Amino acid sequence: MISRRLKLMLIGVLIVGLGIGLMVVFLEAPLQEQGEGTLSNTRVVQYSSYLRITREEMIDQADIIFVGKVVGISPTQWNQDSGEAWDGGLQLHYIELEVLEPIVDTIGLGEHVTLIALGRSPLEARADHALKEGDQAVIFARQKELAWRDGRRAVIKLMGDPSDSHFIVGDDGLYHGRWNEGPVSFEQLLNRIAQRRETLVQP
Repeated sequence: MISRRLKLMLIGVLIVGLGIGLMVVFLEAPLQEQGEGTLSNTRVVQYSSYLRITREEMIDQADIIFVGKVVGISPTQWNQDSGEAWDGGLQLHYIELEVLEPIVDTIGLGEHVTLIALGRSPLEARADHALKEGDQAVIFARQKELAWRDGRRAVIKLMGDPSDSHFIVGDDGLYHGRWNEGPVSFEQLLNRIAQRRETLVQP
């Protein structure tokens, strides 16, 4: 026969267990309700890997090399016409530049060019490049195809590792590129390009 003390202990265990169970249900239910069937409440982590190329290869292979001024950077978008998030998509952002001086041009540059960069926008997170609105820089870019929701899309992208694909003018008036490259004047950079490519601007 079960003693009264044991009965009370069993009842107490049941009450505690029921209380914990109800707490779990109430805590989990809102989370499930918010996250169900949408990307808007889901944290997306995207890693990009790039083929690093030498500066000589970059000069040789670039479709366009130009001096430009960054006039706008978009928020993070996705690879479809609406720019909205979709399951299986890629995060990207747009960099709009005013073309100040074409150096090499095989695709027909206008007064403005819009580049696509993979990953989140620097307006919201750390990007794979160092460009920001107002920067003046020498840009190395290529015309490529990018996977799009309805197929593929011709885009202009920064070459190789995006952090290597530009020389940004610093406060000293010199152009700063890779961390292991010293700052150079525009004339020095132009001479280096002209040694390997026919340029629109004479050194």
